[in-house]
Amino acid sequence: MITATVFLVMSIFGGSPNFFSIPKTETKIFTIQKIEKHLRNSISDKNREKEARHIFQQAKREIKSLEKQLKESGKEFKELQSDRTVKSNKLTEVFMKSEEVRKKVQLVLVEKRMMLRQLIRENEWNEFIREGIKSIAENPKKRDKEIRKIEEVDNKTLSRVQKKLTKQINDESRQKKAFNAYIDFEEKVNSLTEESITYLQENDKAAQQYQTDQKVLENVFITLNKSREEAMVSFLILREELIGLSSEEEWKKIAKTLNSML
Repeated sequence: MITATVFLVMSIFGGSPNFFSIPKTETKIFTIQKIEKHLRNSISDKNREKEARHIFQQAKREIKSLEKQLKESGKEFKELQSDRTVKSNKLTEVFMKSEEVRKKVQLVLVEKRMMLRQLIRENEWNEFIREGIKSIAENPKKRDKEIRKIEEVDNKTLSRVQKKLTKQINDESRQKKAFNAYIDFEEKVNSLTEESITYLQENDKAAQQYQTDQKVLENVFITLNKSREEAMVSFLILREELIGLSSEEEWKKIAKTLNSML
């Protein structure tokens, strides 16, 4: 699930916000396939090559453990948000706790990236990056296709949720208000997605550079974290509006639909 993120330290959420996971979409734009193979082929000294692969394996183990914590936060959030009496501030508290776990993941990625830089020579790093992104560099259409694929999948999710929400409210007047509330949410999240994709594209080169320092890599995550937090605020606004527009029975179905996005 983490693949190239260990090295390029990039994170992106799609149009349907992945608040409580580290989704595969995070690594589809800036992807190095077969990382360990490229490390073996790029590092001339066997001892350093072995140590580099150890760093990579260690990162995977650490992140796997943190991913479990994120999933637990997601489970707690879904249970709470399904209860219409639970207020947004309580949900925000759970979300921000999960963000602290995500920041630990990001710290692992950055620190392991810097450990590799100390271990690998510059010419070896350049060879590793060159081989790792070769297929994308030689075929820019493939990169564009990956971006479009992420957007298409997320747009389908948003569209499906929108249709379900309007059907789950019986009154036509309330249906229209629910539809408009969801459209506002969808537009906001789509805008954040586009901004994130553009930001990542602009910072791609910096992430690949051997001399890029830790602060630059950390700032990439800080910017993307802010976007995800904005998306959560939009989600909670939508939730409050839908609670006000639905009966208790209608809300049970709506809450289930909202959980399908998380």
